[in-house]
Amino acid sequence: MEYDDGPAMGGRVLIVLSHLRWDWVWQRPQHVVSRMAKRYAATWFVEEPVRAPVASPRLRHEQCGPIHRAWLEIPEDSVGCEFAGPECAGYARLLRGALGDAADDCDVWLYGPSALAIGEACVPDCSSTT
Repeated sequence: MEYDDGPAMGGRVLIVLSHLRWDWVWQRPQHVVSRMAKRYAATWFVEEPVRAPVASPRLRHEQCGPIHRAWLEIPEDSVGCEFAGPECAGYARLLRGALGDAADDCDVWLYGPSALAIGEACVPDCSSTT
């Protein structure tokens, strides 16, 4: 049986802000986002920050099939490790830089309220009814 994934979204970009890691365990979010990615020109799966041996926060991203996976590396001695943590103050700016003009014509999907500020910084188009 074939399923209809719905109409194509033209040149739009989907940005998913998730507390889960894309490459951890293949579960519902990965299934749903993978199917939705077929409708979008590009799909970014943006994860919560991760501690790493870095002096200052830096954005990392890689291509995982049709999904662009992105995450912020923060210094290992950082206090928090979530979207709303103080070390993530520049996360939205770095993400917008990586997205370029695509951040101005996007749909944003939040998996949790702590990512709201980053989602708003992507300036999603709230007029879509899909």
